[in-house]
Amino acid sequence: MKKLLIIPIIIFLCFIAQIFYMGHINESFFYNLTQTQNPYYEIKNINFHKGFLNSKADFTIEDKYNLGLISKLDFKFNNNYFSKFIAQGKLSNPFKLLDDKLQNKELAWFKIQSIQNDLNVSIQFQDIN
Repeated sequence: MKKLLIIPIIIFLCFIAQIFYMGHINESFFYNLTQTQNPYYEIKNINFHKGFLNSKADFTIEDKYNLGLISKLDFKFNNNYFSKFIAQGKLSNPFKLLDDKLQNKELAWFKIQSIQNDLNVSIQFQDIN
């Protein structure tokens, strides 16, 4: 009887351990993404809030040429190895003239999926017609 009770406990502990591991991996992926140096834009206001099953993160991208292009990226990371997507998110509109035509001032939505040690990023832009 004790053996039958130990097996579900071990499975439960392994599930909890992979959630904490994936949360750590998602946090390091996010900080590696935001530490990239580029001569064209600057990343500011970096926030990461670690949760149990989901973590939330965001940052702001500003251009370095004083064009006034500022966009905010919001991420929702799934801290579960078995989830379909690593992260989902929104890209805010950097163009002021499109604000009245875009719903919630969002330019695009994206999903990041892991396929055989590679990342697949799907981006869907909002229709402005």
